[in-house]
Amino acid sequence: MSTIKAVLFDFDETLHDRMQAFDGYVADFLAHFCPGISAAEKEKRAADMVRYCGGGYTQGRDYYEKLGKLWHWADRPPAETCITYYNRNFPKYCSVFPEAKTLFARLKELGYTVGVVTNGPSELQHGKLEGSGLMPWCDFLVVSGDVGIHKPDPRIFLYTAEKYGLDPAACVYVGDHPVNDMETALKAGMHAIRMNVGWFKDQGLRDDVPNITSILQVLDVLKNG
Repeated sequence: MSTIKAVLFDFDETLHDRMQAFDGYVADFLAHFCPGISAAEKEKRAADMVRYCGGGYTQGRDYYEKLGKLWHWADRPPAETCITYYNRNFPKYCSVFPEAKTLFARLKELGYTVGVVTNGPSELQHGKLEGSGLMPWCDFLVVSGDVGIHKPDPRIFLYTAEKYGLDPAACVYVGDHPVNDMETALKAGMHAIRMNVGWFKDQGLRDDVPNITSILQVLDVLKNG
């Protein structure tokens, strides 16, 4: 990938362990909204929250209404209250992979433009990135909630390239989702690197996309790919 000038990243499950963070958030959520339940019931509800979260992609009204029905949760708060609580509190459980800061610093030393392009509500995603410790090496952050374009719409990548003066063909996008990240980046004319971990591990692998299991391996792909 000798022609690459910019390395762009997804955030969740690419730069941090989303499901580990979600486990921490689940404990917070249950302590806040369900303080009187037994230990056994708390364990059941925690398992339900993980089972139906869709790898972190399902945090809307339907998700919380489903939980309410499963739990026969008569005094449940409105779904909007739960969504707001998630957006404001989930970021504090996000911790980037230890190698991520090393990678970002090295990419900048090598002269690459480094950015993050991520789906999600503005407050949630900005909170994650601002607490990640990566911003000193990050040239820009594009959040779908800010621009009104969401992966898998390739226009979010074309918007990013135009806004920051990048040639899509000189960009590589690193992400974990086979469609939202890999397929969409390729449709926008970018290269792609698959972070093959987490919820979507081994799903939709492609022969034309390198696979990695550690974020530092991005450097190897850039050098040898």
